[in-house]
Amino acid sequence: MTYPYAAKGVGRIFTAKILTIVSIILMAIGGAVGLIGLGSETAENSVGTGIAIGGAIVLLVGLVLALAAFFIELSGLNIAGKDNPAYRGALLFIVITLIAGIVVNVVGQFVTIPTVVSSIISAAGTITDLVAAVIVIMASVSLLKNKGDVNTAKKGNTTLIFIAIAYILSAVLTILPAKSDIGTIIIGATAVVALILHIIGYIMYLSFLATAKNRLK
Repeated sequence: MTYPYAAKGVGRIFTAKILTIVSIILMAIGGAVGLIGLGSETAENSVGTGIAIGGAIVLLVGLVLALAAFFIELSGLNIAGKDNPAYRGALLFIVITLIAGIVVNVVGQFVTIPTVVSSIISAAGTITDLVAAVIVIMASVSLLKNKGDVNTAKKGNTTLIFIAIAYILSAVLTILPAKSDIGTIIIGATAVVALILHIIGYIMYLSFLATAKNRLK
């Protein structure tokens, strides 16, 4: 028993996630370089202007890649849905995640958004991103079990638990206020742990997608 559409779709989702990582790195570099350029810009110094423009270009490339990743993931979910309609359940959630990201990271640069509102929107984006990942993993695990591939299915379940913990911690920390210095320290320490778990979970998710796209063929 093979699931060619699921294999192709999961492959596209994997590609989209890789592009997302690249886009985040480029946007971070572009933003940092742009700020450095603006900070060193003077009437007599054209170098600062050049650096700022270069940073803006890198930032734009990162944004284009992020949008490309979004549409590739949409396509992947739609294709995989031909073998298991459950995949298409993630479509709405990745759209909400994108909207939340645009509101906080793009609109927020031009319009003042209250910190509480921004935190809630960020947390909502984190949760919807988690739900989308959970749907993809569960849909893939279901097909893998049908194929009798128990080991890869177990890998999916382990990944599911790990990323759920990491995402939930991140969402809670986004909206949790620090009432004291001790509270700030605790939240800061927990945030570091959450970040580490998030990175490990994302690597596990990528590893699972890479394996699943081959096992589902």
